[in-house]
Amino acid sequence: MPDLILFAPQRLLQASQNISVRTQDLQQCTPSLLDEINTISQQLPPAYYEQAYWQIMRARAFLDRSMEIRDRIATFLKCAATAAQQLDQDLAQTFSSDASSSTGQ
Repeated sequence: MPDLILFAPQRLLQASQNISVRTQDLQQCTPSLLDEINTISQQLPPAYYEQAYWQIMRARAFLDRSMEIRDRIATFLKCAATAAQQLDQDLAQTFSSDASSSTGQ
């Protein structure tokens, strides 16, 4: 992991953006699918519908939790990329300063 952070901050940013886009896609389509399943399930006998209803609610809760986790991962990757970029800049400045001081400038 340290190699990834030191040498590829753009990859981290890209991964963060990809996760965010995919999360938004899931957030847009999945609730409507769950609503459709719920609507169809209402045609079942009451005992079966009750079982289906609770499974749908569990799926919604899982979806909400997984979206939260995806958001946290994307945020972490973005922060890691920002830190890696800063580290790269600091290292470049240090090497530049060391090079100029060793040449007597």
